[in-house]
Amino acid sequence: MAMDCVLFDLDDTLYDQVRPFELGYREAFGDRFDAPAAGGPAGAGAAGGPAGAGAAGGPAGAGEAAGPPDVVALFNASRRHSDEAFEAATRGEISMEEMYVWRLQRTFADFGIDVTADECLRMQSAYAAAQRDAICVSPRMAEVLDWCAARRPLGGGQLLGPGRLPGPGRLPGARHPMGIITNGPAAHQMEKVEALGLSRWFAPESIVVSGAVGVAKPDPEIFRIACERVGTSPESCVYVGDSFASDVVGATSAGMPVVWFNHRRREAPAGPGVPRPEWVVEDEQGLLALLKSLA
Repeated sequence: MAMDCVLFDLDDTLYDQVRPFELGYREAFGDRFDAPAAGGPAGAGAAGGPAGAGAAGGPAGAGEAAGPPDVVALFNASRRHSDEAFEAATRGEISMEEMYVWRLQRTFADFGIDVTADECLRMQSAYAAAQRDAICVSPRMAEVLDWCAARRPLGGGQLLGPGRLPGPGRLPGARHPMGIITNGPAAHQMEKVEALGLSRWFAPESIVVSGAVGVAKPDPEIFRIACERVGTSPESCVYVGDSFASDVVGATSAGMPVVWFNHRRREAPAGPGVPRPEWVVEDEQGLLALLKSLA
């Protein structure tokens, strides 16, 4: 299978989104709910799987007291509710501010906690600021991106060699060997791109933001737009993303092979008609090994 290009999701794929989420949570609520820090002892659901009813760190069951929420479990719930509301915000049915309140109120409600709209907006503001000031590409993800950028289009099998990295997106054969597809307001997402220093690997025209093009994942149209930008077809790309609902469903609908970057160890949805990713990896080392095996 020859591949011209690797397309990446941005949030919680190219960087760890839990860190700014935790900073936003701490600034808004302090130790009010005594949430264990990310990376500390994990309650049920902290690894991304479904939490048992009433289990420590997970959503409470009906009639049961909720324990202190684990930050990673809170984050996972927030991502789930964000996926539920983002399309409505994209269509203009609700404002982005209303979406922020909706997803955070439902996130905390999963743990038996009531928060006000003002508290939600205070946390969102702190979270957004942390996504500008407290995010980075990990050394292991940088290794993945360096490897992708240093190669001719995947399938060509030729390294350019040490010290011969061209400018972003200037490899022969395809206009761009790498790209990004991300949901969110254009200005906000591009601030993250700048904060992460992603221009080292990605040409500006290869970064597709839903807020700029008027269509969002999982709509297959945004994947087709990205293919036009990088100069190839969906079947000649590999897409890498962490969200099953946005990334796996969207890329599959567009006819694009997809790597589910399941580093949160979430359970895949079950049922008839649910798409399956071509590959699943759980860390950057596994991702790099997979991409090398496909080259």
